[in-house]
Amino acid sequence: MGPLMAVPALEARRAAGQRTVVLDVRWALGDPHGREHYLEGHLPGAVFVDLATELATPATPARGRHPLPTDAEFQETARHWGIN
Repeated sequence: MGPLMAVPALEARRAAGQRTVVLDVRWALGDPHGREHYLEGHLPGAVFVDLATELATPATPARGRHPLPTDAEFQETARHWGIN
């Protein structure tokens, strides 16, 4: 299974009792209100993930706008989302 799945596949996994963590990563250039949009409505049980603070490290000229965190940083953050 890849990182993205269709709604019917998600429903089937949930119906079968398979634990699935849904990450809601809302982000659009120029719209810093992803969390507010998430709070307005999201899939039941989905965990909000902020791209700028949880999936990226601080921007630098050498690494770009949203540089990836280290493996260790990513693993620690993922544990907060309920992913082991």
